[in-house]
Amino acid sequence: MADYTDGIWYVDLAPIANPDVVPATAARAFGLADQPGYSATETLLRFVGDRRLLVVLDNCQHLLSACAEMIIVVLEAGPGVTVLATSREPLGVPGEAVCQVPSLSLADEAVELFADRARLVRTDCTVTADNAATVEQIGHRLDGMPRAIEFAAARVRALSLSEILGGLHDRFRLLTGSARTAVRRQQTLRASVDWSHALLGEPERAQFRRLAVFLGGFDLKAARSVAADDVADHYQLLDQLSLLVHKSLVVAESTGGRTRYRLLETVRQYALERLAETGAGDAVRRQSRRRYNRCGSTVAVFEKDWPGLAGCSLRSEGARVGVSHLRRAYGAAGPSGGHPGCRVTPARIWAARRARRRRCGGA
Repeated sequence: MADYTDGIWYVDLAPIANPDVVPATAARAFGLADQPGYSATETLLRFVGDRRLLVVLDNCQHLLSACAEMIIVVLEAGPGVTVLATSREPLGVPGEAVCQVPSLSLADEAVELFADRARLVRTDCTVTADNAATVEQIGHRLDGMPRAIEFAAARVRALSLSEILGGLHDRFRLLTGSARTAVRRQQTLRASVDWSHALLGEPERAQFRRLAVFLGGFDLKAARSVAADDVADHYQLLDQLSLLVHKSLVVAESTGGRTRYRLLETVRQYALERLAETGAGDAVRRQSRRRYNRCGSTVAVFEKDWPGLAGCSLRSEGARVGVSHLRRAYGAAGPSGGHPGCRVTPARIWAARRARRRRCGGA
């Protein structure tokens, strides 16, 4: 921070809805008054000059074009300026270096955040050896998402930790009640995800909803199997999927030269609700099941109850992920699986052979 001899300046864009006022918002953050005969941008550029500054632009995602335009002219006018922007997707400014911020680590950071926020609403609430595992499970179920964990911690005023954990099956109704001073889209978990969803175009929303049928992850071939009819080709699908990754609604992970994608569970539950609202849920699941029917061969027969995988041996992580999705894909259709020739029962679940899994994309 010693490099920024003229200070570090914070510009909060979360409450701003009009892109035209972004320069004026930044100027106010610098303490600059309106100057007759000069626009807000001109006033800002005159101030920047030869100063060495760090400017933090927070919450740019709903004002991408306006932020990008302002950043470009500020950097051109002030060679000593560095801009740190937070956004749910890249701004696309020349020279931009993107740093993906991961979810909180479940073993310590998520637990620490929960404990800190819980003490704000109940001073006697502490994390002990007896309840640490429950708090960690809450963090795990919420994918280490800071805002979701804060909403969950706020519930300790009225619920026990076990009750909070048990209520996460309906997390969007449970996790509400942020500070009154927070902007509306940050006051509930649903409002926060609603906002991200609203920033999508309709083709991306349709693909986002359809991807919710994958429990545990998917690859590009799997995504293609549930794509909407108007997705013409591989590259159109790739563009839509890339946009969802850029907007932080889908996580992309590369392992062993292959890229797999997944939705955080909170995001996936939201997408499932949206899919159900369209009435297309059953049709999309049938599309997904047809893909598994093509995979054919068996590597494991489970002789335990449907919910449990105890006693089952799977040869690869991909197979384990595939089983999770099979249970999801077939479970909604009942024991028959809703497809001729596919018999799936609580005592007998079939998974694809690894070689066939490669051919079919391995969800």
